[in-house]
Order: sequence, then C-alpha cells, then structure tokens
Amino acid sequence: MNSAACIHNYHIEVLGRLDADFLAACCPPETRMVLGDTVTTLSHLRTDQAGMIGIIRHLHNRGCVLRMLMMETEGAL
Repeated sequence: MNSAACIHNYHIEVLGRLDADFLAACCPPETRMVLGDTVTTLSHLRTDQAGMIGIIRHLHNRGCVLRMLMMETEGAL
C-alpha cells in the first residue's frame, strides 16, 4: 500500500475549548477549528493514522475529553 492511500481527512470533537496555539503547534496547516460553548471541533485534519495518534496524545496531555472522532468522506463537512 502506498503512503498516499493512508492519508485521510479526520474530524474531531472535544469537550471544552482549545486555543489557537494548539492548532498551530499540533495540527496540519489546513485544519479548521470551530469553538462552541462546550465543544471544540477540528475538521479537515489531513494526516495518516500515526499523525492522528499524535494529535490524540496531545489532546490527552491537555486533559481534553474526546467526544467524537471520524474519518471524513469526500464532499462532507
């Protein structure tokens, strides 16, 4: 399997609010962040599975509770 086939777009929701520093330090440049009252949404996380594990570890180290993780399909979100 070639490495390009392993890269997908992911969508994460965490309880609480993240700051722009997290986005700049831990996420690919095209990632979008939407801050809600109680949930932060990260979308267009274009990475491979190892990259997702790293992002999830960063979130865990910050004490974030993962609400949802899904792979985006073409044309969604």
